[in-house]
Amino acid sequence: MVMKKIKIAVVTCYKDADYIRSRVIRNAFAKSSRYQPFVIKNSKTGFLKYPEVLWHLRKLLKTESIDAIFLNFRGYELLPFVLFMARKRPVIYDEFSQPVEAVEEHRMQKSGIVSWLMGLWKYFAGPYYWMLNHCALVLIDTKSHADYAARISRTNRSKYLGIPVSTDETIFKPGTPPSNDSFSVFFYGNVLPLHGLETILDAAVTVANDPGVSFYIVGGDRETKNMVKSAVRSGANISYEKYLPIEEIADRMRQSDLFIAGPLGDTPQAQHVITGKTYQSLACRVATVVGDNEDTAIYFDDKVNCLKVPQADAAALAKAIRWAAKNPQLIKNIAEKGHRTYVSTFSNESVAKQLFNALENVGL
Repeated sequence: MVMKKIKIAVVTCYKDADYIRSRVIRNAFAKSSRYQPFVIKNSKTGFLKYPEVLWHLRKLLKTESIDAIFLNFRGYELLPFVLFMARKRPVIYDEFSQPVEAVEEHRMQKSGIVSWLMGLWKYFAGPYYWMLNHCALVLIDTKSHADYAARISRTNRSKYLGIPVSTDETIFKPGTPPSNDSFSVFFYGNVLPLHGLETILDAAVTVANDPGVSFYIVGGDRETKNMVKSAVRSGANISYEKYLPIEEIADRMRQSDLFIAGPLGDTPQAQHVITGKTYQSLACRVATVVGDNEDTAIYFDDKVNCLKVPQADAAALAKAIRWAAKNPQLIKNIAEKGHRTYVSTFSNESVAKQLFNALENVGL
């Protein structure tokens, strides 16, 4: 007897409709024998993406006997409309990142009218938390984030599930280990406060006189470039690029002896995340520096499958880099064990298993 597939609308409405979080989840549904996904994602940008996606969802609900709706990140704006359109259908909502933390992180970077507008969040928090309680399941990126989000939103913890981000395994995959004359340390990112660029640059200055240790940094803006220039003037051995295509990022990662994934910013959000760069580096089988927090404490052991350092501690980071440069064989072992951790816990396959187990637990 052939089991009837569960029809699920998988909805994405975001500035990047193919953001890695959404792609990993869509791919999981596409490979499933239990679920039949109907993918809706925006092709328009700006405000027009919202009516576009809602229109397609409305048509789908009229033409197909949809059993459930999965609202991918970022769904903050669409959640009330999706809950209304779902009627009695269960809604699985990928919150991914708790809005109150995102507001505070951005307010650290902004001032004036932007900071004031972000401060209006408190007036929307109550209705938003009410909506969370009407979802069948709420996804977020880590276990400690799930604990935190359930607590502040007064939502039953059993409704929250921490699902790793994982990565694009067609791009981030193992390659030939580096054969560098020097010890190459790599970091890239959009330099949000949680990343802790200042800590990385201070560490680069600290090890400036260590023979053979070099840094390669990619990302940021003019302010980032000026910060790097200042560190170079203080003696740091840093090469800087404003931008590299993601395929070249992966190549550079594989060519590095050590990748700094963080988070190192010691911000509120940095206490509850495993950075996307961590998954990428582990998938590439590269030795990885992670910042100590509630979630890295669960999965990572210092000098076993990573190098773990306290956040916002340049001296500790410099010490870890020096140790790594002096122990090349141990670093290779750490890279291998980090990759095993990725395969067992953070890979696309592992994410799919965790997601589907949770859906079965809520009757889907």
